[in-house]
Amino acid sequence: MAETCRTKLEAAVLILSFFFQSGIIIPISSECSGEECRSIVFKEPIQDKVIKGHLIRLEEVPHQGSCNVLCYMEPSCVSINVGPSQAKGGNYICELNNASDEIPGSSYLQSKEDYSHLSIENPCSSSPCFNNGTCRAGYTDKGFRCKCPLGFTGVHCEKACSLDFEDGIGRWKMTGRAFIYQPTFGDNPVARKRESAQLQGNWWVGGAEKRTSESDPAGGECRSIIFKEPIQDRVLKGRLIRLEEVPHQGSCNLLCHKEPNCVSINVGPSQGGSYTCELNNASDESPSSFNLQSKQDYTHLSIENPCRSSSCFNNGTCQAGYTDKGFRCKCPLGFTGVYCKRACSFDFEDGVGGWEMTGRAFIYQPTFGDKPVARNKSAQPQGDWWVGGAEKRPNESFPVGGQHPDEADKPHGTLTSLCFRIVGKNISFLIGGGCKVNEVRAELIVNNQIVRKETGNCLENMTRKSWDVEEFIGQYAQVKLVDETSGSWGHINFDDLKGDIICPHDFDGKN
Repeated sequence: MAETCRTKLEAAVLILSFFFQSGIIIPISSECSGEECRSIVFKEPIQDKVIKGHLIRLEEVPHQGSCNVLCYMEPSCVSINVGPSQAKGGNYICELNNASDEIPGSSYLQSKEDYSHLSIENPCSSSPCFNNGTCRAGYTDKGFRCKCPLGFTGVHCEKACSLDFEDGIGRWKMTGRAFIYQPTFGDNPVARKRESAQLQGNWWVGGAEKRTSESDPAGGECRSIIFKEPIQDRVLKGRLIRLEEVPHQGSCNLLCHKEPNCVSINVGPSQGGSYTCELNNASDESPSSFNLQSKQDYTHLSIENPCRSSSCFNNGTCQAGYTDKGFRCKCPLGFTGVYCKRACSFDFEDGVGGWEMTGRAFIYQPTFGDKPVARNKSAQPQGDWWVGGAEKRPNESFPVGGQHPDEADKPHGTLTSLCFRIVGKNISFLIGGGCKVNEVRAELIVNNQIVRKETGNCLENMTRKSWDVEEFIGQYAQVKLVDETSGSWGHINFDDLKGDIICPHDFDGKN
């Protein structure tokens, strides 16, 4: 693509210049970083016709499909006229319009040889926006959104302005990333067994939340991929993950976008005017590479692929086009973290997170460092942070040696983990402190039933103990720390819960 076109489309669009034709749904790319992803459906082209009098933008583009992408990125565009440019180089004139008409005999359409008119499915034709609101097609599950004038709000601009977020965040000005998934639907913290947010209505701003629609409680990520220049008469062999017959070359780009593991495609002619689309899980953009083989009339396209640097550890699967890093790692069972570097464990290095607390026994947890050493004892924690019921050192700068201000063994309470899934035979942990299981203990809870218990050895020193959990494979569980005594050794030390478990953030969104 010419450099001038790269500048106009800001590199991201050649991307998805997908060579779009009729009937293709466009979900993608740079529009996804704003309020919503836009999704539009082009109808069948009307040959030798154009719509006049509704032009909002004119560009010269290298491919017909690039015009579709420009329409996608222009919120007010609902149809395009595309035809050959008079300049040399085989480019096309692209006219973006803010009105549409898909009836070939309509008086709105005028004849123009070698041009095509394409309209999108346009719910705005029914004028759903009131009070001079501007209808924009391709947004929300209704197929449109209304941009309301000052003083009005609501899905259809039917309400006087209010600030209750029931109709989104509207024109609120946003900076940074703290509020990019707002507003939030429903009382989301309750699902994590936290206190209620006590919202008014269904929508509110929760900076820690990500529930952007009622039907998708787990949220979701839009994928953004950039296709490099095509390599003609070449294909990549041996990395096929899916083969489809498609009506247009651009449909193959779209299938790759929707398949998280796809990083390149081979496209070639099929019988009946269709195309064979091969999705690959490897890429090679060097025309002379030995990985590419000759195949007449086929084209190989690779995306910009940060996964080539093997960013994911422990056999994690790198998927290009996600997050602000340009990729995400899908971790195997037992591992977690951005790069799958961490085994799934509850080691308190990042705090007690979503653990649910009752009483006062654990209000100063986790504890930093091997605090009992200051009292000539050692807890022998794993890492820097652990749960010490008698301790009070909630940060590194806090004085060493201090104990719970309510007295070391006096307070009672519980600390219950997030839900995790059992996928194997064993769970292990470090435990110390009191040694009477009816007074201080760790409990394994499955289906709201206590199925295992363990306690310490009446020593500050924690030792590793384990539970055989083979009979519970596939079930969801929690660990609960219990302190029910104020007597001698009336506290519990605990750290590094791990084993054959899946961490909470690895669950499928429905769980």
